[in-house]
Amino acid sequence: MPYTVYLYKSRLELLHSNSYILHFTCFSIYKCLVFSGVGILSMPYALLQGGWIGLSFLFIFAVIFCYTGILLCRCINLDPSIMGYPDVGHAAFGKYGRIIVSGLLYFELFAVAAGYLILEGDNFAQLIAWKGIKVKYLDLNAEQSFIILSSIIMLPTVWLRDLRLLSYISAGGVIACI
Repeated sequence: MPYTVYLYKSRLELLHSNSYILHFTCFSIYKCLVFSGVGILSMPYALLQGGWIGLSFLFIFAVIFCYTGILLCRCINLDPSIMGYPDVGHAAFGKYGRIIVSGLLYFELFAVAAGYLILEGDNFAQLIAWKGIKVKYLDLNAEQSFIILSSIIMLPTVWLRDLRLLSYISAGGVIACI
């Protein structure tokens, strides 16, 4: 089954196309709200640990992020061919800007995936009493075993040709959170 490439004339045509299905979008938004709720629940403890200095840094970074968001909107509105962050990097700094921004985006995705797998391994090791895997020269504790097991289970989602299938997996994540 070959990959399908859709070409759109404008962002408006992209938003009004049939590629965005409402109920799958609602599932994704709900999942984001659930995970944002976890951050909101941990905020009082973070403020307790950081004190007034932490609160002032939080305010400063909120202002900086708001301003950079405004700058990104202005940049995107100036040129309709800009569709993502690499395009913004190209518009600002040329070919090397695109390469640096793309590299940072890929590094961020890799770091988030690695952090998620470490979190999964630690949580499963605390939930399930298991000693780990010991085979000849291979000695893995429970956390390492669960990290490898979680990555093996999640790896086939990378090979999906139609990314709309990820919405079903996302819906499963939402149901699991409920």
